[in-house]
Amino acid sequence: MRLPLAILVALLAVPVTPAFGATPPATGFYELDREEAPPVSVEVRRENGSRTVTNLLLPLPGCATVAADLRNFGGSYAVRRGGSFSGSEAGLRVRGLFAKRGSAARIVARTDNAGCVTTRKYILRRVDRRPVPDGEFLALAAPEPVDGEVFQEPYELVLTVAHGGRLMAGARFTDGACFETGPGFDDVPRTDFDITAPIDPDGDFEATYFDGRFLNLYGTFRGGHVAGLAHVLIPRRLNPPQPDTSTPESTTSLCNSGELTFVGSISP
Repeated sequence: MRLPLAILVALLAVPVTPAFGATPPATGFYELDREEAPPVSVEVRRENGSRTVTNLLLPLPGCATVAADLRNFGGSYAVRRGGSFSGSEAGLRVRGLFAKRGSAARIVARTDNAGCVTTRKYILRRVDRRPVPDGEFLALAAPEPVDGEVFQEPYELVLTVAHGGRLMAGARFTDGACFETGPGFDDVPRTDFDITAPIDPDGDFEATYFDGRFLNLYGTFRGGHVAGLAHVLIPRRLNPPQPDTSTPESTTSLCNSGELTFVGSISP
């Protein structure tokens, strides 16, 4: 029996969606499209000839006085014949199913964030992720030199990578002009920033943080190395000498690092 041409054209025009329900899934990371936020990701590993799901990076919505969170669940869930898996650990109940060709996964996650219980469904696609090791990356950051500019001592910046190289999970400065203490200053600035950003499969990240202080970071991880741009604005209380009194008066100034270029590598 031959189908009319119009019917064949209509069938070919139907978008192809993943067919779920076969094993084994390909090993590696399955993630939401990189443009979507917050990040959602799971890892499939091969262990003793079978597949397991682990390192589930999931958002935990907040409610009332409970803040939203992003958590990496490290439990291990065996993939059964047919491509399904399920299980639970503290704060999570999850079940999922992999596509026949192992290029996608459908998961349902029930999370508990200090009593804020939420159930969400996700369709994840397999991605080829550049490996980035977890740990602390120490980088030197300095302004781009220009003709006639007086040399400035570099800032020291530490970036923390966590959750299997998928999250830049914090930043702090260990040195730099905006963080100096001693004579002339009437405060001790906080040097750590509770700043986080997903690291995309190519190793790129970008984040902005503000709590009265301002920090913007943009960069790329390549294996055990990192490079990028940073900009810091820090309110400082100065204690300059006053000509007509023996009691100094504090004044407030905004320390602006300007655009800093940083390069570094993971600490041993």
